[in-house]
Amino acid sequence: DCLQLRKALTVSASDFVSSTLTDMATVMNTTTTHSLRTTYLVMLAIALPATLLQIACLVIGVMTDVWWPLPVAVLLAIALAVAATKYYRSRVQYLCPACHETFQPGMREFVFAAHTPKTRKLTCPHCGHRGHCMELSI
Repeated sequence: DCLQLRKALTVSASDFVSSTLTDMATVMNTTTTHSLRTTYLVMLAIALPATLLQIACLVIGVMTDVWWPLPVAVLLAIALAVAATKYYRSRVQYLCPACHETFQPGMREFVFAAHTPKTRKLTCPHCGHRGHCMELSI
């Protein structure tokens, strides 16, 4: 009886892990890419002009020896980067792989966490698990 129970539990656990991994892979491939497309476009619309402005100010500085526009452009770019980061953080939440609860991390943890394009290494506020949590669109 004990051997049969152990075999049944082993099969059930492996089926659960397999289906959970398949489900997570499906969510990663569909949810993030399509839902965040608008978010990515907005961030590009913020970053591209800021970058072009910095390059233009650098070229002006080299050609005319007038350097005051460059620090102004850099400060503007920093402000826009902070705004873009806050915007992006407000548009995503994360799925804990251990308890399957969704959450939004604090700004400090969000900014400094190691990450891949679709995950971020965070601590779940529900269960305390620290690991790569899947990014989901809000």
